Amino acid sequence: MQFRAQLQSMTRLRHAPVTLAALHAELQQAGIDLNGEIKIHLKGLAGIANDSVRRLSSRLAIVVAFPVAAPDGKTTDDLRAFISFDTAGQIGVRWGVLVNSKAAGVEGTDDVFVRAVPEGEPSAGDVKIEPAQVHLALDRELAAAVAGYAVPDRRRAVLVGAGALGSQIAISMAREGRFSWTVVDSDYLLPHNLARHALLVDELGAPKALALARQMGWLLNESLTAVAGDVARLDAEPTLHLAQADVIIDASASVAVSRYLADLDNGKGRRISVFLNPAVAARAEPGGYKVDMSRGKRVGRVSSEWFSRPADERYLSLSELFAAVRGRAERSRTRTAGKRGTSGRCKPRRCRATDTDAAG
Repeated sequence: MQFRAQLQSMTRLRHAPVTLAALHAELQQAGIDLNGEIKIHLKGLAGIANDSVRRLSSRLAIVVAFPVAAPDGKTTDDLRAFISFDTAGQIGVRWGVLVNSKAAGVEGTDDVFVRAVPEGEPSAGDVKIEPAQVHLALDRELAAAVAGYAVPDRRRAVLVGAGALGSQIAISMAREGRFSWTVVDSDYLLPHNLARHALLVDELGAPKALALARQMGWLLNESLTAVAGDVARLDAEPTLHLAQADVIIDASASVAVSRYLADLDNGKGRRISVFLNPAVAARAEPGGYKVDMSRGKRVGRVSSEWFSRPADERYLSLSELFAAVRGRAERSRTRTAGKRGTSGRCKPRRCRATDTDAAG
């Protein structure tokens, strides 16, 4: 049961009520008739339905919101909760508004509570209660308030790449109530990913996009969108989300994907790459990315070579590259030219040729 007290000048609470009678006396000063409200509530629950049996067999929980006026004039709620030792049905019997079927000697009935007609006299003795702490579940509003923001940031964001870097960034920003997320990734969470990934062992084997969106949704107490696919496929679902996004965060660690996102012409969102920043890396300033040149050779030509290929030959995934190579292999055949030397045999280097598209 939930109640809201009237705004009044609050004094220090010297003793927490430990009986319903004491709590009733306290709430009367705030304009709440607790005993009358409880009786009405218990009568409404009476019956043989499964939900009625379950609720009347449970203990009674009373939550009261006490408005508190701050010095600046703003009002906040001080939430207090109280739990009864007896079940709701037992309280109704003690107050004479309910009758227990088994206690009344009705054979062949379950332990249910029905309305007493006429109502009986309340029994002597107070109904004991116990004060309880109230903890609000984390949601977007509370997360933003704890992070120091006046209002949550509900801009639409697309995270491309739910790996070690992307997952840590997205989880941290979700904890601040930032963005309405769409997570895009085509990979699965494997055991070695756990060394740096924000997801834990209970998500092993799940698509990274789905698992990360699920965890952030549970954190913010709302539903988020996951797309387990390749962001660069023009006929794929990510195209719509990218076009509608206010912010596009590239955590793919892929130069090809980064260039693809930068060249989008149907999106209005700001594009941010969180893994590639050559200017900062070159200066090697504190806080920037540093490259250990002793760990390998420079391969700066890879990107330029890739972008120098025709548009129909740029492959953003191994599966597409494999399909293209296999298709060309199946279309090609080897033929033997008719030229012969004096020995009557064909010279291999001169008379073998490959016809890629058709045989001659």
